[in-house]
Amino acid sequence: MPGNESELIKFIFNKKNNLSFNHIGKINSIKIPRGKELIEVTSEEEIEGFSSSDSSKKADVYLNDIGVSVKQEGGKLFNKLYRKDLMFLNYFTNDDSITMSIIKNLEKKLKYIHNKNLKRDVYWKDIIEEKYFRKLLEYLMMKGKPYKLNNYPAKYILINKDFIAESGISVFNFNEYFKKYTNKIYFSYRRCWVGTTSSEHKRAMNICFDHKNSDNWCFKTITGEPRNRNDEKPKWRKDIPINERRTAYYLDITGKKWRKEFYLYFQDAVDWT
Repeated sequence: MPGNESELIKFIFNKKNNLSFNHIGKINSIKIPRGKELIEVTSEEEIEGFSSSDSSKKADVYLNDIGVSVKQEGGKLFNKLYRKDLMFLNYFTNDDSITMSIIKNLEKKLKYIHNKNLKRDVYWKDIIEEKYFRKLLEYLMMKGKPYKLNNYPAKYILINKDFIAESGISVFNFNEYFKKYTNKIYFSYRRCWVGTTSSEHKRAMNICFDHKNSDNWCFKTITGEPRNRNDEKPKWRKDIPINERRTAYYLDITGKKWRKEFYLYFQDAVDWT
């Protein structure tokens, strides 16, 4: 589990006798999903060994045997959505033409972002109608990943702010969450590069050469560049010529802390045509 969420569960464990949350009530038990089992937490060390890196595991923790997804305010809501999976939208649109229109909207934004090297976060309302996005987001946050339901769905979403304290923790059902945060949710385009010495090289190779229908998500031109390595080794592989490098993209869905006024300014400042 990412560090902040792990620390949050430790906080709940240590303070459970004094905590009571909306929808859940007083905390009587804390369990974590591990493999095919729910393990009751009896010490902090058990939390340390827990991992929620699998994006399909929707419930990070079970409070009073209720599945809860733990999210940092302003953090990721769904991690790594690829073009090859986007026809999954048909489950919510029930119409191939509508699904393809949404995909074209995403690809139009992507082409502009890549060519102009612009900020890579796009407000969801610029891409998809609410009646479809709401169903999509609820599924991805609470139920599973494309084409696969998870064994640990979440019933509620627990949001914590930058600090960990009872006053910074809120519990929502999905409708409550969407109503509160709808203006702070974005499609975030993420880059990786064919030819980098990091593990992202393999991801980029898969997008460019293996993933179905992903031609518009792989560019022969390089925008941005890999981060400097901590070990100070070169960022680019010597065995891949410069003209064979590629920039590839996938999507995260993220929550932002931007004020609505900044979003309106940003939209007015950029010509998306």
